[in-house]
Amino acid sequence: MGVGHEQQGLRPVLIISEDALNHSGFGLVIALPLTTNTSQRSRSRVLVNPPEGGLTALSAIMCEQILRLDAEQRLIKKLGKVSSQTLYQVSLRLALILGIE
Repeated sequence: MGVGHEQQGLRPVLIISEDALNHSGFGLVIALPLTTNTSQRSRSRVLVNPPEGGLTALSAIMCEQILRLDAEQRLIKKLGKVSSQTLYQVSLRLALILGIE
């Protein structure tokens, strides 16, 4: 359940953690939520056009909303994969947000 400006509700996420963490005994993944509210343009968001990632509607990856999720409890099903170009754009946004050069 989200608090304040945190995203709430059932929504797709882009898992950004490495497979080593995803399949470790921790049972956690690091993810970025998506929204279909693409009217709010932001330098921290990456647009994804369907059917990329298995999506059915134009969506934005919210790179400013980094989440740690319990994989067993929170992940329901895999929708698909995004392109390497989309992942590159996400990595640029994350570097900017996190102050990584």
